[in-house]
Amino acid sequence: MHKSTNIILYCITLFALLATLLSAQSPANYDLMRATLQQVKEQEMQSWIERIVWEKTRGDRQSDFDSRYVQIDIEVHIDAETIYATVETEFQSLVDGLDEISLDFDDAFTVDSVFENGAAYTLIAETLTVTLDQAYNTGETFSVATTYHGHPRLVGGVKGFRFESHQGIPIVATLCTPYLAHMWWPCVDGPADKLDSVHLRITIPDTSYAGFSLYAASNGALMNIAYPRQGWTTYEWHENYPIVPYYVSLAISNYRIYSHFYHYDTDSMEVPYYVFPEHYEQSQATFAETVDMITYFASLFGEYPFVTEKYSMAEIGFYGAIEKQTKTIMGGVSYGWYMVVCHELSHMWFGDMISPTSWHHCWVNEGFATYCEALWWGDKYGMNAYHNYMDDLKYWQGGTIYLYDISDPFQIFLQICYAKGAWVLHMLRHAVGDSTFFDIMYTYATDPQYMYGNASTEDFQGVCETVSGLDLSDFFDQWIYDEYYPRYQYWWYAEPEKNRHQIHVGIRQMQQSSGWRPIFVMPIDLVFSLSGGGDTTVVVQNNDTLQTYQFEFDDAPTALSLDPDEWILRYAVESIEETAAPPFVTQNLSLQCLPNPVSGVAHIEYTLPHTTDITISLYNIAGQRLVRLDHGNKNGGIHLLQWNTNNLPSGVYFLHLTIPESTLVHKVTLLR
Repeated sequence: MHKSTNIILYCITLFALLATLLSAQSPANYDLMRATLQQVKEQEMQSWIERIVWEKTRGDRQSDFDSRYVQIDIEVHIDAETIYATVETEFQSLVDGLDEISLDFDDAFTVDSVFENGAAYTLIAETLTVTLDQAYNTGETFSVATTYHGHPRLVGGVKGFRFESHQGIPIVATLCTPYLAHMWWPCVDGPADKLDSVHLRITIPDTSYAGFSLYAASNGALMNIAYPRQGWTTYEWHENYPIVPYYVSLAISNYRIYSHFYHYDTDSMEVPYYVFPEHYEQSQATFAETVDMITYFASLFGEYPFVTEKYSMAEIGFYGAIEKQTKTIMGGVSYGWYMVVCHELSHMWFGDMISPTSWHHCWVNEGFATYCEALWWGDKYGMNAYHNYMDDLKYWQGGTIYLYDISDPFQIFLQICYAKGAWVLHMLRHAVGDSTFFDIMYTYATDPQYMYGNASTEDFQGVCETVSGLDLSDFFDQWIYDEYYPRYQYWWYAEPEKNRHQIHVGIRQMQQSSGWRPIFVMPIDLVFSLSGGGDTTVVVQNNDTLQTYQFEFDDAPTALSLDPDEWILRYAVESIEETAAPPFVTQNLSLQCLPNPVSGVAHIEYTLPHTTDITISLYNIAGQRLVRLDHGNKNGGIHLLQWNTNNLPSGVYFLHLTIPESTLVHKVTLLR
C-alpha cells in the first residue's frame, strides 16, 4: 500500500473518531455549565420563596381596571443611591362608577405628588390608594401620575432596585421577579396585568470609568440619547410589546457594547451585549452561539417574539440571571454561563411573551425554559446527549408541579417547577409522538389567544388535546396535580408455538404501597432483544395496577427492557422470582389479522377462553389509541371482525385485545 493511501486512511479514521466524539460527548466543561445554571436557578427560587407570600396577603386589586401604557421618567443618583421619578400610567375602567384605584408601591419612598386624574392619595403598607377626580365607567380611560423620590429598599437584602459595583465602578440593576416591580415604581405587580407598552427615560451621571461611559440599558428599542443638563445623560427606551411589570428593567454600568445580528426573512435584528470591559474577551465564547439559539428556537416555536426590537444581555456581576423582556440580566459572562444564555433566551417565548396567569402555574415559565435547555443540547450533540441532559434533571421528591398554596412558601420546594416541569414536557413528547409534540409547542407559542398574553396549565392542556386529538386528562392529572411517579415491577416468559414464539409480559405498579397514587396511565416501550439479532419495540398502554400482555414473534426473545430510553420518570425493576408472576389466565386466547400486511379490508380473528368483557382497539407506534374496533360482553370461542383500513396511512400498528385478565397485542403492517 502506498504511503499516500495510508495517510488518507489515517485522516479518514481520525475524522470519523472526531465526529463520533463530537456527536456523543458533551464539552469538557459541561459540569461547570450545569453547576452554574443550577446555582442561578437556586438563587431565583430562594428569592421567589422569600416573596411569594405577598400575593396572598395583598388581595386582588386589579379586577376593576386594566393597566395600559406607562411612562417612567427616572433620574438615578448613583453616589447617593437615590432615585427621583415620575411615573404616568394610563388605565381603563372595567366597571361602572370607578372612583378609586389601589396600586402596589413601596412605602419606603416619599410621594411628592399625585396628579393627572388622581385627586388624592394614601401610601400605607406597600399600597398606594388613589382617589380619582371623578367616577369612570366601563371602557373609559384615565391617567394617574406619581412623582416620588427615595432610597430603594431591597427584599431579603437581594432583590429590588439594587446598587452595586465592580472594581469600584458603579452597577445599578433591577431584579423584580416575581412581585417586586413596586419596589421602584407604582404598578399592579405580578403576572396578571400586562401593560400594552412602556416608555422609559433613564437619566444618569455622564461619567466614564476605564475609558467607557456609564450606559443605561433597558427594554425594547433605544429611541434617543439626550443631554438634559451638564453632567447628565438621558437614555430613552420604548418597549412596544405587552410586558408584565416585573420585567420592566434597567441595567447601568460602564458597559463595553458589541453586537451580533439575527437574520430573518429579508431583515435583521441587533443582538447587543452589555459587558464589563474587563470581561469583554471571556464573553466572546459565552455569547458566540446566541444567534444560533435564537434561530433554533424560532424554528420550533415561531419567530422571535420581539423581533422588531432586540434581544440583549447585560452583565450585572452579582446574583444569577433574569429574563427581562428583550434584555436578560446576567450575573456573569464566563463560559460557565453558556447554558444560562440558552435558558433565559427561551423565556422570551415562555415567560415574557406568554406569561403565567398566576404563579400557581410557575412551571409554564420555568419548566418550559428548562426543557428548552435539553432541546438545544440534543440538537447540538444528538439524542444521547438529550437523554443524558434529562437524566440530570430527574426529580424524585414529593409535591405537585401545580402550586396549590402559595401562601405558605416554605412548604414548596421549587426545583419541582424547573426539573419535573421539564420532565412533563419530555414525557408528553413521547406520549403524543415527536411530530405531534412539536406541533403542540408551535401551536401554543403562536396562538393569538396566548401570544403577548397569559396562559395557565389548563390552557396549555387544551392546546395539547386539540392538536393531538387525545384526551390527556389522565396525563395532566397525574403529573401536574398529583405527586411522585410510578414504580414498575415487570416479568416475562416465552412459549414456543409451531414456528412462532408467544411472549407473556406482566407489569405491576407498586407505588401504592408507599401511599402514592395507585395508577399512572402511560404508554410504555417494551424493547425485546431477539436471538436472530437486533431488537423490536412494542408500545403498550399501561393503565392498571397489574396488567399482562401477550405477543407473537418469529424470533425468540433473549431479553426485555422496559422503557430503556427513559421516556417516563419512573423506577423499574425486572423480577426474576417466579412467585412475582401471577398465573396468566390466557389459555386459548388468540388474536390475528388476515391478511398481514394489509392494504384494504382486513379480517380480525380472535378467540376467547370463556365469556368475558372485551375491547379491541387499534394503537399507533407511539402507544396512542386511534380507534376502538369492538367492545362488549362476548361468549367464549372464535369471533370474526371486519376492519376497513382505508382512512389510515401506511405504517406499523398494534391491535390490542383486552379482557379483564390480560391484553393480547398483535402487530399489523399497513401498506398503501
